[in-house]
This record gives sequence, C-alpha cells and structure tokens, in this order.
Amino acid sequence: MDGTDSLRDDLLVLQCQQGDAAAFDQLVERWQQPLMNYAFRLTGDRTTAQDVVQETWMAVIRGLITLKDMTLFRAWLFRIASHKCQDHWRRNRSRERFVTEVQNQPEPCCTASGSPGAVRTDVAAAFRRLPPESRVVLALMYLEDFSVGEIADMLSLPEGTVKSRLFHARKQLRQLMEKDYGTDRR
Repeated sequence: MDGTDSLRDDLLVLQCQQGDAAAFDQLVERWQQPLMNYAFRLTGDRTTAQDVVQETWMAVIRGLITLKDMTLFRAWLFRIASHKCQDHWRRNRSRERFVTEVQNQPEPCCTASGSPGAVRTDVAAAFRRLPPESRVVLALMYLEDFSVGEIADMLSLPEGTVKSRLFHARKQLRQLMEKDYGTDRR
C-alpha cells in the first residue's frame, strides 16, 4: 500500500467519524475485497467469509468513532476481521473438528506436471489444513503484507510469540506438503 492510499484512508476515516456516510461507502468499496480474500483464506468457505466480513463491518461502524490514530485503520480493520474469524471458530468448534479430520485426508495433486498452478493449488490445500492460529499469522504476514510488529499489535501478542508462531506455521505447512507430495516437490 502506498502513501497516497494511506492518506486517502486517513481522510475517509476522519470523514466517517464526522458522520459522512459516503466516506464510509468508499472505505467499504476499497477494503471489501481484501477483507473477503483474507476471511476466505482463514475460513476456507465463501459463505462464512461473507458472514465474517459483514460482522467486521458492523464492528467497524460501532467502533470507528473510537479510533484515535487514523494511520492504524488498516491494522485495526484486519484485527477485527481476525477476531471475527476466531469467534466463528469458537462457535463452530465441533463442526471444525469434523472438517479438519476430513481435510487431513491427503488430496490428490491436480496435475502431474508440477506446473506453478498445481503447486499453488497444493499449497492452498495444505494451508487450509493448518490450525486456525497458524493460518492467521501466515495470512497476515505473507498474503496481507503486515510486519511482525503490526501482527503482534493486531493479535495482542508479543513480537517473539508472533515470530515463534510464524516459524511453527511454516514448519507445519512444509511438513504437510512433504507428507502429501514427497520431499522432492518444489
């Protein structure tokens, strides 16, 4: 995200805090798809992702007035989405256990060619089988491009804990890939 986008967000947040509904619509338009992508990566289900994003925007409506530092809007928004995903997992813990058991069955590789598209599919399948806390840190770091410090603030964790979770999540992902597709797959 460049500085112009950040300044635009800052201005839109200020306008929203002053009651400008059109500014809120612009924030939603700007951040709806990134939030959907993030929630989908974490939940693995489009309908659930839509619910999470809707709950996120409702929380934003309620809490935007309390945001003191406009420059933190992006991190604040993704923190809310992360918490809403965690709420979803808590509500559906027994269902998630069943889904996890089903997902832990090795998925056949889509193609034997080893093409980049096939590797991407393999990584996505393994990613979906990771525990929720591992998916969160990996998605925030590598897919949403947040720093370790930003992730620590968003998840209310020490930076060392975030680094540890990232290490273990990468290790888990690698082990899943090796288990399903062998060690020579790259």
